[in-house]
Amino acid sequence: MINGFWNKLNVFKRTLEKNNLTHFPSCLQIAEEFNGEENIEFSSCISQIEQVIDEFNTRFEEIESLKSSVLLYNNPLGATIDDQPPNLQLELCDLQADMFLITRQEKGPEFFKLLSKEKFPNLRDLGLKMTSMFGSTYTCESAFSFMKYIKNKNKSNLTDSSLRHLMRLSTTELEVDISSLLDEADRRQSSH
Repeated sequence: MINGFWNKLNVFKRTLEKNNLTHFPSCLQIAEEFNGEENIEFSSCISQIEQVIDEFNTRFEEIESLKSSVLLYNNPLGATIDDQPPNLQLELCDLQADMFLITRQEKGPEFFKLLSKEKFPNLRDLGLKMTSMFGSTYTCESAFSFMKYIKNKNKSNLTDSSLRHLMRLSTTELEVDISSLLDEADRRQSSH
């Protein structure tokens, strides 16, 4: 989204430099109203757009430096190894050749949890950093995705209460260890 807006600002600047008002309907209307009576130039607006571009670049310069990390985080199995920092390249070679990891469906934080601390220390660190920066966004997107699925599947018999319970179940990060629960239940029964 940020890159899209930055691209639009640059398109606005280039079109104004050519006195093309396609993306500025109000300016186009003014120019048409004067219909050649006066030579109306909107090139004075270019400096204002340049100021916005400069401010935008200043505020979002860190985003560009994170771009390759975000792409790697979203798709480590498809990442181009040569485009990555040297400390990640050999780990990526191993990761992209690991049949267990290749066949997994997990994405984002769940995928990086699968990585061995010993075999993939740098990739795990990257996963932790990215999750800490974007974890709440990921959770929000996941929750929205689950909600759409739940609503489509259970349209006719879905109450607010049941939706709330299903959402809680679908977004909870708890893993149930059935074996230890059964062992504990067996110990309690045998002690009576």
